[in-house]
Amino acid sequence: MILGSNEDALIWKNNIFNAIKDLADIETQKLAWSGKHSIYISSFSEILGVLYDDFDIERYIVYYKSIFQSNNLHTLLCQLNEMIKEYKETGYGIEQKAQGNEIILKDPKWIEITEKAKEIISQWNK
Repeated sequence: MILGSNEDALIWKNNIFNAIKDLADIETQKLAWSGKHSIYISSFSEILGVLYDDFDIERYIVYYKSIFQSNNLHTLLCQLNEMIKEYKETGYGIEQKAQGNEIILKDPKWIEITEKAKEIISQWNK
């Protein structure tokens, strides 16, 4: 079973949406990852941890397809997942370096990931 008996599909959907929205917001990342945001503290690892560990985007993609079949949003979610999977080990390595978060935020591959997340957000409720 994709959706557990104690899980609420709407809450899961909202959590995934908000996690992707955070991924799409590179300006907030710049502030939060550097400790300069007035409310949030975050990092590359934190963004991925929320998306994968807390809300299990890969399982959500399977769930989404089981409900809506393969459509444009499903394709975008799969593309985002693949982009992150290809980048995450590199990102974790960079993050360990001095000023690693700053390096990630300027990395064209990370910027592409945030752009894909923006594309998903724009398509989410269509």
